[in-house]
Amino acid sequence: LVNDPEGNLTVRNSGTGTVTVDGLNTGAVLTTTGSGPTAVTNPDGNLAVANNGTGIVTVNGLNPNASLTANGTGPTLVNDPEGNLSVSNSGSGTVTVAGLNDDAVLNSNGTGPIRVTNPDEDVSVVNNGSGTVSVDGMKGGAVLSSSGTGPVTISNPEGNLRVANTG
Repeated sequence: LVNDPEGNLTVRNSGTGTVTVDGLNTGAVLTTTGSGPTAVTNPDGNLAVANNGTGIVTVNGLNPNASLTANGTGPTLVNDPEGNLSVSNSGSGTVTVAGLNDDAVLNSNGTGPIRVTNPDEDVSVVNNGSGTVSVDGMKGGAVLSSSGTGPVTISNPEGNLRVANTG
């Protein structure tokens, strides 16, 4: 466990255990390598993740209206962000946003893939990047509002849904 590190941090985890970083400062860059998982809990604000390994980086407790900048080849998971979120992914690794809150807005740009899984209800996606934002597992009766110049796809809806596309 790494508590409240000052500045940027590099984690090299080639084991099977999770390295947990709690309270990473706003604007800090977390660089990871190796096959082991890394968890970031309660970051203070905006966060940059450079995952250059095969292990997943999981972010829990991201503040409302925070931004995540991602690059690298490894996967990044944002669990249940608190409100609106901005994601810029310039890497080839997928950024997954799980449990986006009802009426939340996901602003995205960049060239890398972003996946939204099991949003709570209605969500808005503003994709101004060339990377695809895929929305998976929307609830029946939910509304997906889509705008911007980038592609947005929908898969595995749990029933009928409405799409409002102004992009």
